[in-house]
Amino acid sequence: MTDEAPKNSLRICKSCGSLTPANSAKCVQCGSVAGELALAQDEALRETQFARSFFSRGNPFTWIFFGANIGIFLLTCFAGGAENYILVAFGAKLNSYIAAGQYWRLITPVFIHAGLVHLLVNMYALYALGPSVERLYGSPKFVILYLGSGIASIAASYLFPWVNVDEPSVGASGALFGLIGVLTVFGFKYRDELPGQFKRAFGARLIPIIILNLAIGLAIPMIDNSAHIGGLVAGGLLASVIPYKRQNPPYSHWAWRALQGLLLALTLFCFIKAWSRYEGPHLSIHTFKVTWFPGQEEERKVEAMLEAFNDASKSFALAYNTRDPEATKKAIEELNNTPKLEPEIFKVKERERFENLRTRALDMLTQLQNVLQQAKTEGHDPDNAKLAELRCERNQWIEDYRKFGEDVLRSDWNNDPEEDIKAPPLCSDNNARS
Repeated sequence: MTDEAPKNSLRICKSCGSLTPANSAKCVQCGSVAGELALAQDEALRETQFARSFFSRGNPFTWIFFGANIGIFLLTCFAGGAENYILVAFGAKLNSYIAAGQYWRLITPVFIHAGLVHLLVNMYALYALGPSVERLYGSPKFVILYLGSGIASIAASYLFPWVNVDEPSVGASGALFGLIGVLTVFGFKYRDELPGQFKRAFGARLIPIIILNLAIGLAIPMIDNSAHIGGLVAGGLLASVIPYKRQNPPYSHWAWRALQGLLLALTLFCFIKAWSRYEGPHLSIHTFKVTWFPGQEEERKVEAMLEAFNDASKSFALAYNTRDPEATKKAIEELNNTPKLEPEIFKVKERERFENLRTRALDMLTQLQNVLQQAKTEGHDPDNAKLAELRCERNQWIEDYRKFGEDVLRSDWNNDPEEDIKAPPLCSDNNARS
């Protein structure tokens, strides 16, 4: 037989020594209040009031920024995808352009993304962080925190470039790091004011997340860590001086709303400026393309050009060996039809070297075709002196091509210029350097 447990647990009142229900802060005998229970009930009440105030607030600008990022990404898709030269045309951060006076590029990159994966990662982070910051601080201050951190991140990337200064940099990640900085400083700054669960949600709990994300950035060479660190520091500094929106005031002070309007107007002005200077592809449904990662189209164009160069050298050797002018036609057509390299694929000098190689390849193939066609039409052997001269040009072209591969593409081209041409005359027959 077991004892039956009491239906209500009891406690001893410290004031009068009587038994009283444990779940009541007030003693039923003397009416005194137990300090521990009173504190617990007060804490529960504060947490309920804080949660009610927090979740009753809207977060419209989180969704406005969400939509703006997606909208601009779709525009890049209508231009042909998030390739580097398209990103630059839309307003990506490029140090040389900012140095030339295009200061609107300190804001526009915050809303531009380099591929669908980049967009999805950042929009998930905005979805996770944005509502909390906007509900804590209110919409006007949220706009100031988000855009302020974003602008600071681009400025940090410009002043302290982590990646190649000639590479475009885009993305909302600097502003999002700023939101992490805001929540971290908020948690420490108001730790004595925050109730229960909210105290544990912010502050020190976010430090491992910051360390993890910075470590990921350091491990991936293409990530602009200067922007991430700049945004993180800016968000923390802003949160240290901007107070959060407490439960009572229904509206933000006019000064915060004015600064919000100023930043939004400045952002709109920067995009109008970018659009007025737009020199990218025409936006069309026919060119719509979703790019997962940046640089895919540039790589395809470079590969097509390299393939055309290789075919040009082989076609030259075939036409030279067989004395058949038709052997050059396909390579000439291929060189003429290779896609034009956009300005941001290579640096200016590298692009000039690349175009010089194509021009020279076209010229020597066309000359060889003309020499062979003239000899075939007139029924005599080709001019040996001219063939030897063209062979010398081809040898030098191959050496320059190989050097370009080593300097720019970090690759080597292994064809021997003399082995694949069996027919005379030799380059040395023209007393030229082979």
